[in-house]
This record gives sequence, structure tokens and C-alpha cells, in this order.
Amino acid sequence: MRLFLYIYVLLISSCSFSTKNSKMMSNDSTLYSYSVDSIRIDDSVSMIAYWKKGEKFFYELEKSKKETVNGKVVKEEENLFTVSFEVIEQTDSQYVIKYKYEDLDEKKSSQLPMRENIISRFEYEIETSNMGEYLGIRNWEEIKDKAQEVIRLLKDSKYTSKEESDKTRAFTNNLFSNKINIETIISGEVSSLYEFYGYTFPVNQSIDFEVNIPNFPIMDAPLIGKSKMRFEWLNDTDVKEEINLSYDPQITKQAFLKTEQQQGRVIKDTINLSYKIKDLAFQITDMETGWFKEYEQNRTIIVKQNGVETIRENVTRFKRKDN
Repeated sequence: MRLFLYIYVLLISSCSFSTKNSKMMSNDSTLYSYSVDSIRIDDSVSMIAYWKKGEKFFYELEKSKKETVNGKVVKEEENLFTVSFEVIEQTDSQYVIKYKYEDLDEKKSSQLPMRENIISRFEYEIETSNMGEYLGIRNWEEIKDKAQEVIRLLKDSKYTSKEESDKTRAFTNNLFSNKINIETIISGEVSSLYEFYGYTFPVNQSIDFEVNIPNFPIMDAPLIGKSKMRFEWLNDTDVKEEINLSYDPQITKQAFLKTEQQQGRVIKDTINLSYKIKDLAFQITDMETGWFKEYEQNRTIIVKQNGVETIRENVTRFKRKDN
């Protein structure tokens, strides 16, 4: 998810490291200087990566899904993984971070839903700016070729018919067919961790901003929404960021209908259908290093039609392990 921020956001224009004991940041109006031993600035926070080549951190990744229909739980699913982030390249202009699932084999991957099955199989080379802002997936072509081969070999046993299997394969194959689609898919998992790097924010106040998400490959038009976020210092080194985001319900409804159509499912009586998406997220970042300690996103999808309310909750949670 890429967010374009309009209010209270100051893009940092330069960053110099004149000595080991000081770091300096500047924007159009203010120059900050501080020591490594005391990086806290009470009225603002600057999201900057101080990563080093060779650094590697392990995280527990939890993905859970829950679906209720008129208040009754009809489906629950939870998967736990160990993933790693490793800085494999560092230059004056960018970092490259390798993101990898550490504890999966063919048997465990094959038991996952098709999309998770495919995502979990690859190593992703994430490019960021020298301040840590997400730029994209460098090895997307390699992932595309491998994903299409995996989709071709997946078994049909979980589908009720060959027609359903063929439609699901065609839809999933399209998801991994080009650079934009691949980056959109994986961005939902990792780019949110980096989207605010390179900016300075005020603390202890609500910040309103607009959201414009390309939303490929589901829609040809972007998702549009509004959000509030807030930053606060938890102690002298750790910052907590909270986000509350909602999307335009008409656009999300169109995206839902198009997705269903692409998978061969027909939704009748679309006039009385409502489809809403809300995201709640928080992240705790160690400002001495720029590495996040914990991240959680809770996406709630609410579908209402003809007196039936279906609520789907998808939770993604990263928590750093002790190395």
C-alpha cells in the first residue's frame, strides 16, 4: 500500500552524517541536530533508516482470517511463519533488503491458500531510498516466471470442479503477470512497513491525509480514501505510529464486483449491495536504527446485501524475535 500524504508532511531534502556521534536532517524550514545517545525530539519524529549491509532480523509473522455472517462465525484461519529482513546492498542512494520466509517447505506451502502458497515461496529484493522509503521489488521478473510455474503445477483437489480450478488459476496467474501487479500484491504485506520513511511528522496530534492507491490488478482506477494517523514517543528511542483508514465505498464496491466477475462468480442485485473496507494499523519503530519492532494491520471488510451482513477480518502481525 502506497500512501500519498498531503497534510503536515515535510519531505526531508538532505541527510548528512558528518561524524559518528551526530546526524543532521533538514527540510524546507527546519534543521535538526542531535546525538545518537539522545535522538528524541519532543515535537516531531523523522522516519529515517540507519541500516547497515549485513544486518538481519527475524520476525514472527501471524496471518489470521475470520468471517462472520449475521454475527455467526463461519470461518477461522490462522498461520504462523518466521520471516527475515536482511540488508544485502547499501549505497549512497538506496538500500536493498531481502525479505524471505524462513521455515517453509513444499509440504507446508502446499497447505496454504493459493495466494499465500505462492507468496511464501520466494525471496523478495525490496528496494528503498537511502532514507528507507519503499521504491519497489527489484527481482519481480524472476518472481513472475516462478509464480506462473507454481500455479501450473498446483493440484486441483481443493476445488469443486475443473471450471472453478481453471478460473482461479487464470485469476491468480494474472495477479503475478507483471511488475505492477506483483508489487501491489507484496506491498500489502511489506511496503506498509516503509511507506512513511523519508518524512518528518508532528507528534501527539491527529494528522489527516488523503489516500490514492493504484489498486492494480483489480481496478483500472485508483482506490481513494481518507485517513488519520498519529505519532507518539513511547520512550527515548521508540516511536509508535497509528493509522485509521477508510476507502470510498463506491470504488471498493466496483473492485469487489470486478474481482468476483474475474473468478467466474455472478453477484445478483448489485443495487442493494454495499461493500466497505477499513484498515487499522500500528507500528513501533526503533529510531536509533530505523528498524521496526512490531507491526499490525487489521483489515475489516463489511458486505451487506438483502439483510445479510458478512464481516471478514484479516490480521497481519509482525513481531521481532531476539536474534
